[in-house]
Amino acid sequence: MNNLDEFRAQVIFNIAVHDIPIDVTDTQGEMPVVVALDDERASVLMQRVQAVGGSATVFTRGESHVRMFVVIDERCALGSDGADDMTGTERPSPNATVGMLLDYLGQRPEGIRIPSKLEPETRRASLSQPRDVAFA
Repeated sequence: MNNLDEFRAQVIFNIAVHDIPIDVTDTQGEMPVVVALDDERASVLMQRVQAVGGSATVFTRGESHVRMFVVIDERCALGSDGADDMTGTERPSPNATVGMLLDYLGQRPEGIRIPSKLEPETRRASLSQPRDVAFA
């Protein structure tokens, strides 16, 4: 089992056994969850989010912590007017890591807006500020 599969199993276990909130519910009533490692590329993370419909509760694992945040289509984002708009020339590099993106996001209480794909595209996603999650 590789590190991502191991982390995915930890997330599933902790959601099932502990009271970990899943903040995103899609139009079919499902609660998509995506996992990533901090050293993966942010563009890969966004591809995973797109694969589950464009919105998800995301769990990430770094060296010493697990973080959780939300990615949703900006058309559905409530209270995102103050989000840092990074959809133009200030967009994250496709080579930026998930950890780098979350470190930046952690400094933005109102969240950020990035392209839903980190390649040229018109649809945008809104990301909430990450918060640490304690796993058993």
